[in-house]
Amino acid sequence: MENNDFKKNIICITIVNVIFNIALMIFFFILFLLHRLDINLFLNIFFGLIVGLIIGSLMIIHMSKTLNEFIYFKNENQAISFLRKRSIFRYLIFVVFSLILSFIKPYVGLMTVVSVFGIKIGAYLTPIIKNRIFC
Repeated sequence: MENNDFKKNIICITIVNVIFNIALMIFFFILFLLHRLDINLFLNIFFGLIVGLIIGSLMIIHMSKTLNEFIYFKNENQAISFLRKRSIFRYLIFVVFSLILSFIKPYVGLMTVVSVFGIKIGAYLTPIIKNRIFC
């Protein structure tokens, strides 16, 4: 993969992740206004989305650095092993952090997990967005 193309993909995934989280924040704000939800519940949801956005951004940075190092391996078996170790490490940290948040405040942990799904949505929408923004 060309380095410039790689950077465009990372930028697109990050943009979609941020847009997804902003849309979720607006959705829950409107839901809060319409149904007069408890302010503590709303703040927990909002805090969970912010934490998820931060974690998602850090995961994108970690993925990009991992893939950047991955492409320079000469031995295929070592490269695959390196990629697996890094991926397991990243997801293990995410799961542990989400579980800790879930035990402290259940909605914060849940919204953190939902927020990180913005990475998946970003990965699926990257080809479409990349063509619209960078062409």
